[in-house]
Amino acid sequence: MEEIKRLEDKYFDIKRLEVVRDIFVFQIYTGLAYSDVSKLKKEDISIGIDGNQWITIYRSKTNTRTSLPLLPKALEIIEKYRNNLEAEIKGTVFPISSN
Repeated sequence: MEEIKRLEDKYFDIKRLEVVRDIFVFQIYTGLAYSDVSKLKKEDISIGIDGNQWITIYRSKTNTRTSLPLLPKALEIIEKYRNNLEAEIKGTVFPISSN
């Protein structure tokens, strides 16, 4: 947790590196692969029967349906990019350019 916290708190002068860091941290808190995060759409996020937000997707590698609860830190990262123009144009949650 100490290493994750240091990564979360790391400041980058370059915006692209900040996005890379945020996506990596999001992967830590969700367990999703890069390929799944890069295709994540707003409609993949919904309210579960428990009243909390969940991701429901078909995983890229296995094509199996997966439902994951969104932890508070993952929700913070989603919120950070909620109105990002690049993500809006691509129709994704995050402004991911390439791997």
